[in-house]
Amino acid sequence: MGRPAEDAPYLSGVGIEELSVNVRDLLAGADDARLPTLVERWAKTEEFSRFGSVDMEYLRSVAEDLVGLARRAKERDQLLYCWMCA
Repeated sequence: MGRPAEDAPYLSGVGIEELSVNVRDLLAGADDARLPTLVERWAKTEEFSRFGSVDMEYLRSVAEDLVGLARRAKERDQLLYCWMCA
């Protein structure tokens, strides 16, 4: 599976960033035993400060899913994309 087609309809009005292979591999190589500690540190970053309280179980679940996605992408030599909207 390659890059999205230049005329793909979901590319307009949103930002899609291709994550580097290094980012994919860093996520794929995350130590499962350290993930809860990393998530706690992640929750304290500036990006989460505007939300007030953070549901740590939900955030941990998101991190686990992201790591799993990165591992599957690495196994298949695929890339990861981040879809951002304003």
